[in-house]
Amino acid sequence: MTKEVTYEWCYEIVDEHNDIVDSHFSERLNDLGQPESWVEDKQRIDFCLVRFEYTNNMETDRHWAYVKDGILSNTFNDAYDNPFHKVPNKFHKELKDLLPL
Repeated sequence: MTKEVTYEWCYEIVDEHNDIVDSHFSERLNDLGQPESWVEDKQRIDFCLVRFEYTNNMETDRHWAYVKDGILSNTFNDAYDNPFHKVPNKFHKELKDLLPL
């Protein structure tokens, strides 16, 4: 059994009912693009890092670490906001390096 973990940055476009209507992913934060052009009235952008787990090349789990006020969460949480895994430091650095001072 082969296990693998990957990470992707993500912009989620969320409507006025808090439903995610679209998501945009990239392995590198710098390549994600500018989400403002994708948003319509009464929508907002949530920004996060997603942790994907695979077993034998099939996705078996997914957890999210959201960015709030320019700060990346220290943990990946499940859909019910329960913490599961620590966010590796390299992702905190990647975000910090791209944010304006």
